[in-house]
Amino acid sequence: MKKIMRILENAQEYLAAFIMFSLVVVVFIQVMMRYVVRASLPWTEEMARYLFVWLIFIGTSVCVKRQAHLGIDILVIHLPPKIQRHLSTFTLVLSLVFSIVVVQKGYELLTRSGEQISPMLHLPMSYVYIIIPASYLIICLVLLRHIYGSVRAKSPRPEERRESWN
Repeated sequence: MKKIMRILENAQEYLAAFIMFSLVVVVFIQVMMRYVVRASLPWTEEMARYLFVWLIFIGTSVCVKRQAHLGIDILVIHLPPKIQRHLSTFTLVLSLVFSIVVVQKGYELLTRSGEQISPMLHLPMSYVYIIIPASYLIICLVLLRHIYGSVRAKSPRPEERRESWN
């Protein structure tokens, strides 16, 4: 299971890098066409938008894996270590519940998009929307792993446990 998760997590990072590179290329083409050739390619704006959406969702799952999301812990750091650990586990469980809801609603959106086609690229919108349930399904797996690590850990703070989860 660890090996599969590691492969999945590495694939996410490579996919995010590829999407970022593609986004830069598409935007560069659009800028060059507008300011050098003085003509616009209509598909580049739509492509950049969809690539950006995909980058956000893939980036979110990478941040959850690395525990790099924002958090304000000014109150938490003043609590006793045992309460800190329980609070950390509780927030991970709440995040998991939220992620499960996003997977369900993302799947509903995916099925409702059905035969909808994007205006310029003529892609099925399900290709764009599939990233929502897919990325949050990965987030659910990562959160389950973090919850397991949180329950087994002796250290109260997530940043101190980060090394043991990788």
